[in-house]
Amino acid sequence: MRTARMKATTAGCYYHLINRAVGTRDDRPFDVIEKHKFLELVKSLSAYYTIEILAVAVLSNHFHIVAFAPGEPPSAEEAARRYN
Repeated sequence: MRTARMKATTAGCYYHLINRAVGTRDDRPFDVIEKHKFLELVKSLSAYYTIEILAVAVLSNHFHIVAFAPGEPPSAEEAARRYN
């Protein structure tokens, strides 16, 4: 039976994000080029959004990201700076 998710009550919280690609044991979607491109995307998107990426692991069929999300939204000036 499904239970309710925990909600953070502190100023910020840490998240362990994981995603797995479909495929068979012989069909691994993430090769060296794809892993490199994925890391570039994570780096560029983390500069835009307000989360801090602490660790990334890209394997042949899935990835893990450990991120910190602050509890308060950015100021208007900070949001404009990130957007520009």
